[in-house]
Amino acid sequence: FITFFIGGMHITGLTTLVKIDLSELVMLVFFSALFLKSVVKDKPLTLSLLDILNLAFVAAVLISFMNAGFIPFIVYAPTLVKFMLMLFLLSNFVYNKELFVFSLKCIIVLTCISSLIGIGQELVFKTTGALLIGLVDKKNISLMFEITSQGTFLRIPAFFGTYKPFTFFLNTALLIVFNYFIYNWPFAFKKRFVLTFSFSLMALALLLTFSKDGLLSLLIGLTFSLFLRWKRFILHAFSCALIAGVTLYLMGFLDDILKAISTDYHWGEYRIRLQLAREGILGFLNRHPFIGVGVSHIFRYTSHYLHWAPHNAFIEAAGAVGISGLFFYIVLLGYTFYNLIKVTLIAKSLEDIWISRGLFSGFIAYLVTIQFHPFFYERFTWLYMGIVNAYVIIVRKKVL
Repeated sequence: FITFFIGGMHITGLTTLVKIDLSELVMLVFFSALFLKSVVKDKPLTLSLLDILNLAFVAAVLISFMNAGFIPFIVYAPTLVKFMLMLFLLSNFVYNKELFVFSLKCIIVLTCISSLIGIGQELVFKTTGALLIGLVDKKNISLMFEITSQGTFLRIPAFFGTYKPFTFFLNTALLIVFNYFIYNWPFAFKKRFVLTFSFSLMALALLLTFSKDGLLSLLIGLTFSLFLRWKRFILHAFSCALIAGVTLYLMGFLDDILKAISTDYHWGEYRIRLQLAREGILGFLNRHPFIGVGVSHIFRYTSHYLHWAPHNAFIEAAGAVGISGLFFYIVLLGYTFYNLIKVTLIAKSLEDIWISRGLFSGFIAYLVTIQFHPFFYERFTWLYMGIVNAYVIIVRKKVL
């Protein structure tokens, strides 16, 4: 299940057919198998608190379809079912430490393979102009190019369909590898080479997505990882940062940096993002604050000519599913955050320490990313929550 499911998410751009891709077919097949196994062998299934909270969230989303209409309900209802199945299946198939470590290895190996594919896509695009990116709609293709002083580059998506979900996997895999590295050093030459090569490969792929929020979230995740690993040096790091800031100010560079940031906020891309956020908040407060306008109609709150929604998951959730949906969305993320704190604090063995802190750093990075992401119902969110939930259940069994 783990291999086919995560692998299916990596080739969405090749397998999507009438809004159903390979990962979704895998979930349906394995859910049926799990149900039959439970009936035949009379084996109880695992139902966690996260599953119950997710059901409450789904109920809030369903209510929002009162404003969206019947057709959007037909289109988006399968997504809600997919989210419920994802959490449920992960907690039932990843039930011990060996399977969990295997899941992390799958994420890293498959992300490295996708990185190679993405770098290959960039090389082909720069040499021939061809787009070998699978089945991608015209709207997403228009957002996949980055114009630089060195020419136009492809924002590599591998076979994810778009570059955004690729950056989620890249950041997660990079932070897992990084935490494994800093907690298990030193290594033999072969393992050190493999870890360094895989990290460099995925870092290069992330650079070629030209995702500013992806790079920012990775930087914050790496900083958080270093803080957890060497807390005693936090004052030294703060002092160095302060000295660097003072040096930039005295050399006159700080004003230039602030001016560049101000220019981008007033005239660049982030000016559009701020406008979208402002319109999304006003629409939420003044039109449908309680049950939302519906997942498919959030663009009605903004005036963008391409019907862009607010580029912030929380603002979009508020506008789409109202106060009740936003509440349970925050509860789901908050419960995951709480679980990560808990398993990080109780971790004793070296393996538990690097796993818990790697997941914690990855989740911090992801929370940063969704501040700039226009899809609060992104399935990677539920994948990450499901992985963390499975690990918490495993740790709880071990403690008890």
